[in-house]
Amino acid sequence: MTPPSARAPLASLLSTALVALGMVVAAPAVADTPAADTTGPTVTVKPGSDGADGRYRSLSVKLHDGAKVDKVEINGVAKDLTNSTYSDVNGIKPGTFGAVEGANTLVAFDALGNTSTLSFTLDTTGPTITVKPGSDGADGRYRSASVKLHDGAKVDRVEINGVAKDLTNNEWSDVNGIEPGTFGAVEGANTLVAFDALGNSATLELVLDTTGPEVTVKPGSQGADGRYRSVSFKLHDGSKVDGLTLNGVEKDLTNNVWSDLNGVEPGTFGAVEGDNVLVVRDALGNTTTLEFVLDTNGPKITVKPESQGGDGRYRSLSVKLQDSSKVDKVEINGVVKDLTNNVWSDVNGIAPGVFGAVEGDNTLVAFDALGNTTGMEFVVDTTGPEVSTKDDTMGGDGHYRSVSFKLHDPSKVDGLTLNGVEKDLTNDVWSDLNGVKPGTFGAVEGDNVLVVRDALGNTTTVEFVLDNARPVVEITAPTAGSSTSAAEVGDVVLTATDGTALRRVAANLYKDGAFYGPIGSTSATTALGESSWTGSWSIPADLPAGTYTVRAGAFDLAGNWGGANVDIVVTEPATTEPGDGTDGGEDTDGGDTDGGDDVQPSLDGSTVGTTSVDGVPWITFDVRLTDPAGTSTGNTARLVMSDGTHTHEIELGELVDGHLAGSVLWPGAEVAEDGTPTAFPGWAYTDGTWTRTDGGLAWTLGDITATLVVNPELAVEISYPAGAGPQVTDGVETLDPVTTDEGTATDDDTRSQVVAAVTSDTPAADADAAPSTVAELATTGSSTTWLALGAVLLVAAGASVLVLRRRRA
Repeated sequence: MTPPSARAPLASLLSTALVALGMVVAAPAVADTPAADTTGPTVTVKPGSDGADGRYRSLSVKLHDGAKVDKVEINGVAKDLTNSTYSDVNGIKPGTFGAVEGANTLVAFDALGNTSTLSFTLDTTGPTITVKPGSDGADGRYRSASVKLHDGAKVDRVEINGVAKDLTNNEWSDVNGIEPGTFGAVEGANTLVAFDALGNSATLELVLDTTGPEVTVKPGSQGADGRYRSVSFKLHDGSKVDGLTLNGVEKDLTNNVWSDLNGVEPGTFGAVEGDNVLVVRDALGNTTTLEFVLDTNGPKITVKPESQGGDGRYRSLSVKLQDSSKVDKVEINGVVKDLTNNVWSDVNGIAPGVFGAVEGDNTLVAFDALGNTTGMEFVVDTTGPEVSTKDDTMGGDGHYRSVSFKLHDPSKVDGLTLNGVEKDLTNDVWSDLNGVKPGTFGAVEGDNVLVVRDALGNTTTVEFVLDNARPVVEITAPTAGSSTSAAEVGDVVLTATDGTALRRVAANLYKDGAFYGPIGSTSATTALGESSWTGSWSIPADLPAGTYTVRAGAFDLAGNWGGANVDIVVTEPATTEPGDGTDGGEDTDGGDTDGGDDVQPSLDGSTVGTTSVDGVPWITFDVRLTDPAGTSTGNTARLVMSDGTHTHEIELGELVDGHLAGSVLWPGAEVAEDGTPTAFPGWAYTDGTWTRTDGGLAWTLGDITATLVVNPELAVEISYPAGAGPQVTDGVETLDPVTTDEGTATDDDTRSQVVAAVTSDTPAADADAAPSTVAELATTGSSTTWLALGAVLLVAAGASVLVLRRRRA
């Protein structure tokens, strides 16, 4: 059949020929109706495709159509082509051009809309692998495994760990009895890969386990090398630990990969002293057997005869060690001493610093080669008895008039020597040596050496001084009976000497037998410590005319007191006595001046301080009221103390001519009739012991404020004095009663809350102070004028009767 495109040229050529022949021929009518093209493109599978017979891993096609190939659709997904007679679609696989795993439909279109269809299967999946029911195991772990293989493209072969096994290219196939050593299988992890005829593969990971559980001795076990005092096992199996038997006694476990058997000792889980057999099994039936020995007897420890001591307390200790499993080592307080692993061994000369031993409590642990242990607690004591001074001791700082000692040693106090004189004691933990003074127990005046020993032979040496000689005080200026003008009274110069060491020196001024004021004092808190002291202080200038006594006194470290005094005459009166007011006359500043009625009363110049005498806290005060206009409405002086929460008020007394001076016990402090302190703020005395308490006036020991109140008021700084309270010095509580040669103060005198300066006609040089008057005399606050109470007691130690004094102008 002639194609339509060739018909028109042929008719034209024929007509031209007829005209040329001179023939007139009528051209027949030709209709332009070519035959229709209803055939779609040819679709041919290209040789490079991976597969055949309609099943492919990857497909490529060649397309051809005279009317030109326009496009393809795969599963309805269009891919436009270049409208050429020939075209290709290459690499069709799941996920490309709309292709999917399994059945697919490709439709090819030419430019006229004609179509051709190709149905095919894309197969990129390997064979299915199923573990057969007869396999010994599950969940990927087997003692022996068999598998069923299936693939529509036919099963070609398997590889186990890379070792190939060819199969018969059937849709169904089997591999049976896979165990370590067959088909390339091994103990542990295995990889089986099944291939179909298209080259697709499927993989099965499986573990072949023909090994029993792993049994490991845990670190906390006591022993090693198959012999133990106590042993714990860690059990592990990837196929899960199912249970165990110990000497035939069954113990079920919880089927976990990890398990434990802890604290195996004779009598637990069927374990016995001696030989034991442990069999552990996993869930696949694999078993592990472990044989071991339990030995729970530690080395025998015996104290050797040459040891110094007994009953668990030694100066030096030696021990004999024995164990049939061999003695491996000892530890003393955790310090290891390795031994030679023999049945018998020794550790000799155990003392502080040797093999880890220390003074006091020690623990020795002996180990045998199996880790069995035996412990021994003992005390190493190379320290002599504790020696402390008792409450009735008179003195301090190693210097005493009389001293008593308390002796203590846990190894018992055996005896002592004092200056070589032997005294046997009763071998008790506590003992005493009382009332040591020259002539007793071998004691002498001066230097003494006390050696105290315990029952182990340890000694303590105490050197001390017995001193019953008074210090000597000499006033070299002014001279006795000297007369001087008020403006030129000068200095007091004195020298104090002692056979041992001085503690403190002070001087005070008296007028007409009554205390006038302090002249000077060495430190109340720091002992001089020297056997001689020379010094001077200025006597107050501008004294009123009259007869004055300069009294000086000194204490040594043992508490012995010595003093001296001289009388002087002041011939020219001063304008005013210290602290006096004026009569307001026209020749004084106290008279009326312009605006005088507007001058407000003032307490300027008033002072408040604190001091400690024999541990007893005192408040000293010097109240001075300046009221030139006479506007003050009161003359009663009070001291108000507060910590912001609590308030306490002390009435000091009535001012006379605008002045009042004296001392008052700190709130909460009390003294007995004989001067012994009976109460302190913040302390309670129970069963012979002082203990801290928060009740009562304990708050006054903290951060407080104070106000001096007459009318007007004056804020003053005040704090609890240093050295006050149940203090301990050289092991002795300084709570002795305050007494003198004049006797003990009366109940009314010593219990009075308000006292002034000491009044006494006893010459300072004749006074003999009790050792308790050596107490600390620290001062605080703003007053230097009233160092006062402590210094007064020091100089006039011969009198302890205190009376209220009001001084007039």
